[in-house]
Amino acid sequence: MKCQLSYYKRVCYRKGRRKTRYCKRISDRCHSSTVVSFLRVTYSDSGPCCYSLQGPAGPQGPKGTQGPAGPQGPKGTQGPAGPQGPKGTQGPAGPQGPKGTQGPAGPQGPEGAQGPAGPQGPEGARGPEGAQGPAGPQGPEGAQGPAGPQGPEGAQGPEGPQGPEGAQGPAGPQGPEGARGPAGPQGPPITGPIATTNILYFTLSDGQKLEYTNSDGLSQYGSTQILSPSKVSYINLFINGILQPQSSYTVEEGKLTLEEAPSEEAPITLQFIIIN
Repeated sequence: MKCQLSYYKRVCYRKGRRKTRYCKRISDRCHSSTVVSFLRVTYSDSGPCCYSLQGPAGPQGPKGTQGPAGPQGPKGTQGPAGPQGPKGTQGPAGPQGPKGTQGPAGPQGPEGAQGPAGPQGPEGARGPEGAQGPAGPQGPEGAQGPAGPQGPEGAQGPEGPQGPEGAQGPAGPQGPEGARGPAGPQGPPITGPIATTNILYFTLSDGQKLEYTNSDGLSQYGSTQILSPSKVSYINLFINGILQPQSSYTVEEGKLTLEEAPSEEAPITLQFIIIN
C-alpha cells in the first residue's frame, strides 16, 4: 500500500534469523488505526495509512460493556394475521338501552262475558215532599195528660202588721277582718326609751302557693305564729329581703295571703312590732 504523503521516516528490522537488515520508509503521520508489525515489534502513529506488514492476530480481548441502545428503527410492515384464538367468556350484560317507541294499537278484541253484579250503591238523596193528603176523621178523645208545671209567682201583696219580736238567735260566725282604718292623731311625745317587742315569722316560697299558715313557719329561724293585726302595732313583709307594699298582701290571724307567688325558695319574712 502506498501512502499519500511524500515525507517518510526510516524503520529498520531483521527478517527471520538472517543477519541482513531491512529498512522501510514509513510516514510519521500514519493514521491512529494503522498498526505496523515487524517481527514482534508493533509500531503505531497518527497520520495517513502506510504500507506495512501485518503480524498475526492477537487473542481476542474481553467483551466490552454494552453501549447505549440505539434509536428505534422504523416500524416494519404488519405481518399476516394469526389464527383466531378460542372464544372468550361472555362479558357482563351492558346497560339496558332506551325504551323503543310504542307500536300501533292492535285491533280490538271481542267483547267479554258480562261480569257478576256489583254491590248495591248508597241510597240516593231524598226526593221532595209530596202534597199533604186530606185530613182523616177525628179520633176518640185521649186520656187526661199529667198536670203542667206551676205558673209564675204572682205579685207580692201588701205588707201585714209587724208581729211580736221573737227570741234572739245564736251568734253567727265572726266575719272577716275589715280594712285597716286611717292612722289616729299623733299622741304626746314620750320621754325616754320605748319598750318594743319584735316577732319574726319566717318561711320559704314553693313558687306557686299564695297562702301561708302557721304550719308553714320554720321554727329554727323564728316564730311559727301569724299574729292578728289588732294585737300588734306594726306589720312589715319582706320577700328576698325587700320590703313589700301593704297593698300586695293581707294578714289575718294564722294566715298570710299574697297577690303574686314569689319565685321558688324565696325567703318570706313577716315582722310584727308591738309597742309595750
